[in-house]
Amino acid sequence: MLRKSLVVLMIALCMFAIVGSVYAVPRVTATLTAYPVSYTGNCPTTINFRGVITASERCTLQYKFIRSDGANAPVQTLIFQKAEAKPVSTTWTLSGNYIGWEAIKIVYPQEAESNKANFKVICESAK
Repeated sequence: MLRKSLVVLMIALCMFAIVGSVYAVPRVTATLTAYPVSYTGNCPTTINFRGVITASERCTLQYKFIRSDGANAPVQTLIFQKAEAKPVSTTWTLSGNYIGWEAIKIVYPQEAESNKANFKVICESAK
């Protein structure tokens, strides 16, 4: 009887391990950098943001850019065929003095957020 119970327990544990690995969530990370970090000159000007999103395994990933001014960016999709890193980018055009940040928010398959790419714009004159 004890042997039969151990066999059933081992089968259950193996099935749980298999199901758990099939539905495992990949580990995702993101980083973002502003270019230039500090701008002084004529306005309007555009700050460029370049980043990298990394997934630990094959997955479909959804993300969006978030900003210090609360603007609502659309959700975008990346398809990873394997563990890899993919570049992403966006821009922000400003017409006046501003100190702020932009970041990447991963919304699927798990929530994660990149660093905040801080920047500063000082307008000397408007075009």
